[in-house]
Amino acid sequence: MLVSIIIPCYNNARYVAQTLKSALSQSYPHLEIIVIDDGSTDKSAEKIRPYADRITFVRQPNRGAPAARNHGLRLAKGSLIKFLDADDILLPDAIETQVRQTKSIATRGKKIVYGPVQWIDQFNNPAKTYQPKPRKTGACQVAHILAESPLTSAPLHRKSFLDQIGGFDESIPKGQEFDLHLRLVLSGVEFVYFNQQVYLFREHYTDTRISHLNFRKHAPDTFLKIFSKQEQLIQHHFNGVLPAPVRELLARRYWAYGRKILQSNYPEASIIYFERAKSLFGNKAVFGNFPYPQMAKLFGPVRAENWTGRLKAIRS
Repeated sequence: MLVSIIIPCYNNARYVAQTLKSALSQSYPHLEIIVIDDGSTDKSAEKIRPYADRITFVRQPNRGAPAARNHGLRLAKGSLIKFLDADDILLPDAIETQVRQTKSIATRGKKIVYGPVQWIDQFNNPAKTYQPKPRKTGACQVAHILAESPLTSAPLHRKSFLDQIGGFDESIPKGQEFDLHLRLVLSGVEFVYFNQQVYLFREHYTDTRISHLNFRKHAPDTFLKIFSKQEQLIQHHFNGVLPAPVRELLARRYWAYGRKILQSNYPEASIIYFERAKSLFGNKAVFGNFPYPQMAKLFGPVRAENWTGRLKAIRS
């Protein structure tokens, strides 16, 4: 089975060579590696060119991570797909292990495998790691993927499943993998967890990182439109009657993003997120560290945010 490793790159000259070495050093022999440079303005291309005889290297104008990944997906010849960001590191036997896992569940319907991830910092040191929890037997698949969606490079995808849903939504500026995974589940795909580490995820914040986002660079209703679209898909999946765990998760996501919009100085726009959250789950949609929930319920989210911000400033 041919596996296509798709690497989108935007201004990642510092790390992209490490990423490529990890892909080229895989113990699994049947690979193609596709690098899509998304209009980098640093020396990324110089770092990639020494590997040009062993990879497919394509440059495109800057259009964002999902467009770069979709470009790679269109070029891919493999029946299995591994997305890999240009600052992350695949473990040496990751592809071989996940191909074996994929074969082991091949006769059990529409399923894809994924596994845990080790987070690292900019110097390759282990960092605090968040691991999505595997789904419990009988638990709602939609609720699980909303709460515990894996990171971009954790799954080994089947290309046919990705093609069926049209790949990544290129209009989403952040969290494209979560949208992708949700649409896969709604199309009938099950994510199957295997407890074998897949890759090293580099957590660092820069203005040029392809998957990071400054909320002030986007219209405040951007995520409201995205979430509303996803909610409609989920409503259709459940014939208009959302299970309580799904309503709670959707409501809390609206609330969390309402806070981010508010913190980005869009108080009027944030109210729409908060109202949508409450329409789904009432006051139970309000969450956060003490005393924020209590203040938000009593005085409203805008005043609560102002007061918690002042408390933080005093404590620091």
